[in-house]
Formats: sequence, structure tokens, C-alpha cells
Amino acid sequence: MLQALLEAKTSKQQIRLIVACVNKYPELFPSLLAYTSSNDNQIALRSSWAMSYLLEEHPDWLNENLPAIVQLLLNSTNESMQRGVLRSLQFVKYFPEKEAGLLLDKCLSIVENPKSAIASQAFSLGILQNMAVQYPEIQNELVEVVAFRMHEASPAFKSRGKKILKAFQNPG
Repeated sequence: MLQALLEAKTSKQQIRLIVACVNKYPELFPSLLAYTSSNDNQIALRSSWAMSYLLEEHPDWLNENLPAIVQLLLNSTNESMQRGVLRSLQFVKYFPEKEAGLLLDKCLSIVENPKSAIASQAFSLGILQNMAVQYPEIQNELVEVVAFRMHEASPAFKSRGKKILKAFQNPG
């Protein structure tokens, strides 16, 4: 059932059907998570897109599966799938130390690279902002990276960047 939904043409309506199916049958979530690492880029895209909506609705699923979700992000070269995973991770408020270290490196590399997809940069900034609340020792590095990129950044980056600078930049 889930595979057939994931193999159909990509559309918002199709993603809503996948989300509704997994909401009705939560035992399908591990399968959806597995499809996110599919070699078929379209299936990986659809599953990560649906996963991002499901994890926003069910933060407990995110916390329960955080190590696997972080590994999906680190192991994938599919930018569309990465974007969906990053969107999901922006809802995490507490990061265990191991995942925090891995995500810090990955998100900073995305933010520092002006060629990274704009949405991936924006979601990475959201993740880094949440991490900086929990791990204040990264605030200075985050402020430096954001300040350096602001002059050449997209409106989405600038919007998130201004919030980060306001939250963590030392006055004066």
C-alpha cells in the first residue's frame, strides 16, 4: 500500500495521501523512513517530504528515530531528500551530544556553501539556532558564519540570519 503511494506521481495531493495513510497506520512509519534512503530519487523525495509533515505532527516519532534520521541526512547525496530531512530536524528542540556534533558539522557545511539549496540553508540555520540554545558554546561560531554570509545571502537566509544575530550577537 505505502509503496504504491510512493510510486505515484509527485504532487502535494499525493504527499497528503501518504501522510494520511501513515497517520491511520502508524506502524508504517518505519517503512516510510526506510524508503527515504531509496536509490530511486523520486521515492526518496516523496518519502522525505511526507516524513517531514508527519514528524511535525508527531514530534515523539522524531525523538524516537533521531539517530536514524540524522544518519539518513549524512549518508544521502540526494539534495531533495536532504531538504525534507532538514525540514524535519528543524523541529527538534533537544539534541543528544552525538547527533548534535554530527548535525553541527553537516549544517555548518550547508550554510557556509553559497551553492547549497536555499531551503536547505534556511532549514540548517533553524537547526543550528535550536542547537545554539542548548549548546551556547557554538553561538559565537554561528554568529560569525551568519554575519559573513549575510551580504550575499538569499532573502530566506537573511530572514533566519537576522533572528540568529539578534538572539546571539553580543550587544555593542
